Parts: sequence; structure tokens; C-alpha cells
Amino acid sequence: MSKIKQFVRKAYKRLERNGLFKSCYNDYFTADKGDFYKYLTKEQKKQIKDYWGKYFKVTKKDMNIISFYNHTVGGEFTPKYIPDYYFYADVKTVLNNQAFANSIDNKCYYSMYITHIKRPNEFAKRICGGPLLDNEFVPTTIEDVFNKLEDNQKYIFKPSVLTSGGKDIVTFNKTEIEKMRPIFKKFPDFVVQEFLKQSSALNVFKSKSVNSIRVYSLYMDGEVHILGSALRIGLHDKEVDNFCSGGVFIPIKEMVILKNLVTLMQKIKFLVLMA
Repeated sequence: MSKIKQFVRKAYKRLERNGLFKSCYNDYFTADKGDFYKYLTKEQKKQIKDYWGKYFKVTKKDMNIISFYNHTVGGEFTPKYIPDYYFYADVKTVLNNQAFANSIDNKCYYSMYITHIKRPNEFAKRICGGPLLDNEFVPTTIEDVFNKLEDNQKYIFKPSVLTSGGKDIVTFNKTEIEKMRPIFKKFPDFVVQEFLKQSSALNVFKSKSVNSIRVYSLYMDGEVHILGSALRIGLHDKEVDNFCSGGVFIPIKEMVILKNLVTLMQKIKFLVLMA
């Protein structure tokens, strides 16, 4: 991990030298997260200023976001959460070749180069406002697409570029072609897939959403370093597990914690059924 720390430290110095720690202060990533500043103690505010003050002038807005993550993620307080606008505009662009990343981030092309793992079947896609395509990239019509769908099955429509947080995702079935016509016309980039049925292990947390495990990694010097992981669970009637859409984000320090949590949920479900 020492190489990682050295790399990040160099990145911070570069950002500080170039004055980049201010580029998207009013960006959409800073969406109102409520008044969490009031929960900070005097000592916690000092910790935040001492930790981040060497890189940028710490404001109440910065502290509010750091407090937000401390309260939503939980655990012992830490000042190390970086405000969204600094991470996405500055740190992320140093750690990644963003131009290259954007070129392969279109979900319509995943079926072409992600072939070594199981993926949901695709039925339609549109790229850059072009014609409606089938999974073989052959022009098709919405009628032909719906004719291929199965009865009593659920399908999912998702924008394929410039999307995050589960925004604009729509689920539908074979009978809802009229509902989907205006949606198909509205988006220049999208993909239509079958709705996944998740494993029984993840289904115990929430059956309506497809829950997932997110792993954070850093590739450097020919090695992949796992920085952290988290379990994402949808809440209420949501069919997505995204944190930005109201889902729960549970850090996983060790896989044994997740295993014990699954066992506990299974026991609770059994007791509820027996009650």
C-alpha cells in the first residue's frame, strides 16, 4: 500500500500546484444532502480542517458533505471523506484517463467485449440517436423487439451513456409497448435487457431490487489493489439499489462480515414466516 500512498500524494501535490481543487464546486454532484453540518462536534470540524486544509480552503459546504457520508455510511468518524466535486473533477481525472474511459463506458457495447462472464440478454439498443438496433446491431423496429419478448417476464430499459444513480431506468413487460414508445424516442442512447433474477443469498436482503456488491480497486505497477467493497441494497419499492436513489450502502471490511449478515437475514426471514 505504500506505493499507492506515494502515488496519491504526488497526485495531490500536482492538483495543489495547478490549482485544480475548485473546478466543479457547483456541479450536480454537490446536490443538497441536507443539513449534516450541525452534527459535527468542534473537535471533528478541527480534524476536517487539519486534514484537508493543506489542499484547499475548507468551507461549511465541505464539512456538510463529509458529515453526510459519516452519518450515512456509519462507523467511527473520519475526516477522510473527500467532497464529491473535488473527487470527480480532480482526483478521478488524475487516477484515470477519462477520455479513454468515456470511450468504453457506453453500455450498448458491453456485449462486444465483456464476453467471459454471464450477462443479461439484450433485445434492443440505440447509439447516438441512430436507428433502433437488435442485439446483433442490425436495424429493427419496436414492434419486432416486443414480438421477441416473453409473456410474464420483466424487462429493463436503461440509458447507456452519461448516466448514474439508477436515473431514468424503467421496467416493463411485453404488453406495455405503448408505454415504452415515447421513452424509446426520448433517449438517443439506451439498451433494453432482461430483468435479472438475483441469487438467493442477496435476495434475503431485498427481493424487489437486484442488490449488488461494489468493489473499489486501483490498478498500478501491474497489480490490482482492492481499496474497499460495499453491499448495496434497494429500499422500499425501488427496483434499483443505487445509493443516490435511496438505497443502502454497507461497507464490507471482510467477506466474513457479509457471510454472517446473510446468515442473520435468513434466520430473521425464517422466524417471520414461522410467526
